[in-house]
Amino acid sequence: MIANIVKIFLCTFKNSCTINFVPNDTDTYRAKYLNSTGTLFILKNKRQFFRFNPIIDNQLNLNKGLHSSPDDFFISNNEITIKTVNSIYKFGLIKELEPQNLQEFLR
Repeated sequence: MIANIVKIFLCTFKNSCTINFVPNDTDTYRAKYLNSTGTLFILKNKRQFFRFNPIIDNQLNLNKGLHSSPDDFFISNNEITIKTVNSIYKFGLIKELEPQNLQEFLR
């Protein structure tokens, strides 16, 4: 699949819940990334979606992380909120990264 990069953020995964505000960040899939810092890619092909990859041992791990179904996102008070069909994810914003500078960041 080829996708266009809409936005890239350096952020920390804070929590997630169902669309009805029932916490779901304690399941094994999400819990291992709580309070992890990493990159959050907002991507778009036919639909918009996200991919969060954690930084582990000072290296960005593109083989691990969270991803979503079609979503919408907004930023308020240094917090990124992503709403998907089934869940709401919250990330603490550290800084926005420019796609053209991504290679430099990954070194």
